[in-house]
Amino acid sequence: MHRKPSCETLARAHQQILTQTVGDFLQHAHTADIQPDAATVFVHDECNPDSIGAIATACSPQAPTDGRFDFQKAHITGHRVDGSSVAGRVIEGNQDDITLTESAMNPDHRVLNLPLPDQHAVLQAAFTKDRAPTKRQLGKLETLWRYDRTKTALSVGITALQALARASYPTQSVADMLALKSPTTPNAILTTWDVSDSTREMARDNGKLRSFIVWFGSQAITAVQRYGGELIDWTGDGQNLAVPLPQSNARFSREQRADFGHKTLIPLLSHLTDIAKSQDEYTVRLTAGFGRLDNLPGGKMSPQLFGMTKLSKRQPRDRLSIALTGESYDMLAPNLPDTLQHHLYHN
Repeated sequence: MHRKPSCETLARAHQQILTQTVGDFLQHAHTADIQPDAATVFVHDECNPDSIGAIATACSPQAPTDGRFDFQKAHITGHRVDGSSVAGRVIEGNQDDITLTESAMNPDHRVLNLPLPDQHAVLQAAFTKDRAPTKRQLGKLETLWRYDRTKTALSVGITALQALARASYPTQSVADMLALKSPTTPNAILTTWDVSDSTREMARDNGKLRSFIVWFGSQAITAVQRYGGELIDWTGDGQNLAVPLPQSNARFSREQRADFGHKTLIPLLSHLTDIAKSQDEYTVRLTAGFGRLDNLPGGKMSPQLFGMTKLSKRQPRDRLSIALTGESYDMLAPNLPDTLQHHLYHN
């Protein structure tokens, strides 16, 4: 008796066929003396509308060993990508025109976008800037795209994956079905607060501690909402809060992220610190940084929150403290006002 292939098995089979199709396209391009470094099929993420899934990636058949693919491996292959990227804007705009433009994510690349609007997808080829195609070569690529079997084969494979996700997967997300990692680009400022020694305090007087948590939590929600933010969830003795980064190059630019942090995170931390200092019954730990906030069925989560929880546990318990995650510390710590510097913890 033959067992019916699992959803995961079928999805991986379709993904392998798509990857082979992308590889064949790159081989044809090199035959025409056109030199993309790599190409990736991106599709709309049904569960996270501000991201797209890199569902199939192939690298140049003449891949060098000079580190040119380090960015691809670290940020693209096996990931979802922020919807503010060039590919994301092509998919969101349901564009049909073939375009060559600067990459939003990698300043060393130009990207050629070959859209599949019926599948809410795009095949994007990345070129090191000194290898970008000429106008004549672009004409060859357009012909290859419009009349080669690549476009049809990709459409068939993507449609099959989307149908499989709708029929078999709880979130109906192709990206989740393929277990793609979260984007490496932050889309939010994350802030957490916890009550120190809450286990002991709960045993001593759980009614009083509960009253404090409700009071501080309501104050924190009001504070974060001033900056367009929201409560992600309660953690028992605290909260996870988030302020979204704008859907723009601010997500990719370190300078613009730093500017957003100065205008948003520092005043928010000042507000939360003032609330914590307005009482002397309980000690609060604040932890903050940039991260990725994703949708889940019935809620939201962020991989960065796991690291922030570890950081919070290392903070001192005998006084009010503030900790910033790596990039956030480098960006913001030197310019924190003295009122926050006094409470800053770093290890």
